[in-house]
Amino acid sequence: MAIKTRRGAGRPTKESAAEIADRVLDGAKRAFCRRGISRALMDEIAAEAGVTKHTIYRRYPRKSALLDAVVERELVRFTQWMDLSAQEGSDPLHSLEQTAERFADYGARPENVTFTFFLLAEGAFSSQMFEKFLCWEKLAVRPLVAKISAAQEAGYIIPGDPKEICEILTGLIDGFSRGLRRPTSLDGYALWRAHFEARWATFVRAVGTGWQPVRKLESDVAALGAAA
Repeated sequence: MAIKTRRGAGRPTKESAAEIADRVLDGAKRAFCRRGISRALMDEIAAEAGVTKHTIYRRYPRKSALLDAVVERELVRFTQWMDLSAQEGSDPLHSLEQTAERFADYGARPENVTFTFFLLAEGAFSSQMFEKFLCWEKLAVRPLVAKISAAQEAGYIIPGDPKEICEILTGLIDGFSRGLRRPTSLDGYALWRAHFEARWATFVRAVGTGWQPVRKLESDVAALGAAA
């Protein structure tokens, strides 16, 4: 595969540099997932990205630095994704449910499943990579831990270590999201959503206090009024 490069008269613009950086990280992510770290060659990564090896080495002198950049970008994307989860004004339990669904949705997308499995596989042979994965996992659940703490303060979830309660929630989510990858069809999504709701209900029964969020109480009152 021929590597096509463009020569400019001067230094690339900020937008051009960002576009090149994304191409490099995209190419590295695909190569790492397909070949593993040790077998992914810089030539292959450069070909995937459509740049020269010199372009990569100028930014990332070592393959480990390139991997760190890939993981850091995934964390930024994940954080941005999770920040869109909660609707303004939601009660704490509903806000946690929305965040949990976003977490499950992100983890069920094929490209994210592949990358997670890649990190786990590499971690089996490298203690350093395993430490990176644990760090990534800890950062990934921060939004859920924060939402659980807020729901505890509001009285919806039993007292206890929010991190341990979060492990219960992520265990339920991971059990189906990676095995049942998020479909794109409406029927497929309805099935995926039903699986999520069943696991969310299990979580609430396990650690909930029995209090109903305001939105549920209001809907119950409205239903009673309509029936009267």
